[in-house]
This record gives sequence, C-alpha cells and structure tokens, in this order.
Amino acid sequence: MVSTAIAYGGEIALSLLLIPRFGILGGAFAVLVALAGLFFAGLIQVRILLKLWPYDLRFGRGSLRLLLLPSPYSSPTCSRFPSC
Repeated sequence: MVSTAIAYGGEIALSLLLIPRFGILGGAFAVLVALAGLFFAGLIQVRILLKLWPYDLRFGRGSLRLLLLPSPYSSPTCSRFPSC
C-alpha cells in the first residue's frame, strides 16, 4: 500500500511538471513512469518477502517451446483447405 501511495504521489508531481510543457504526452509519460515504478516495487517486494524471482530462465523454457512450435496454419501446403 505504501508503494501505491508513493507511485501515486510521484505521478501527481510528474503530471504537474510535465503537463504544462508537453500536454497530454507529458501526462502519459507521468503515468508510464508511475506504473513502471509500481511494477518494480512489487517485484522487489515479492523477492524480499517470498524469496521468489518470477523471471527465472527455468520457467521460461516452456513458453519458449510453445513459441517455437510450428503452427498448422503456417505450412506452405494447402491440403487442409480445399479452396486453395
């Protein structure tokens, strides 16, 4: 909850600084920085409190295999579709 309050306060401060000069892009950048800070604060809290690191390479192997599987729709033959 503290990290959320800090991120919200930082977003307000950045918005007050950036919106007058850059307009809506300044507001978008303020939100981007606040949300990125909130994400990294949560990541550090999980690491400290639960002793976990969610971005371990061992857990990424399954996702990588799914991405590398050939899709039946990517084959160059049109045997599955009679309209080809």
